[in-house]
Amino acid sequence: MEAYLTDAGYVVHAAPDGTDALELFRRNLGEYDVIITDHEMPGHDGVELVQKLREACFPGKIIVVTGELTPEIEQAYTSLGVDRILTKPIKYGTLIRLIQELCEALQSS
Repeated sequence: MEAYLTDAGYVVHAAPDGTDALELFRRNLGEYDVIITDHEMPGHDGVELVQKLREACFPGKIIVVTGELTPEIEQAYTSLGVDRILTKPIKYGTLIRLIQELCEALQSS
């Protein structure tokens, strides 16, 4: 995903797990428009990461990618204001269009 998004012209900062992702976010406050996270990660899972981002008042958009979407998981992310949940396997063309839409929404707000 990192290579595909970079090839599409996006600046990508990747982290191997939720703990490193949160640290990367904290070191670069205000630098991100869109954060894409997996649900299943070591350290902090996707729900925990999104909770921490919301506590830090992250103003951007959040996309969650998951291989398993139960009603409980969907409700947890919905209550945290996640912008979109994508189930695996994802189509990169769909992801690029979604990122473009979310960035346009950020610019118009």
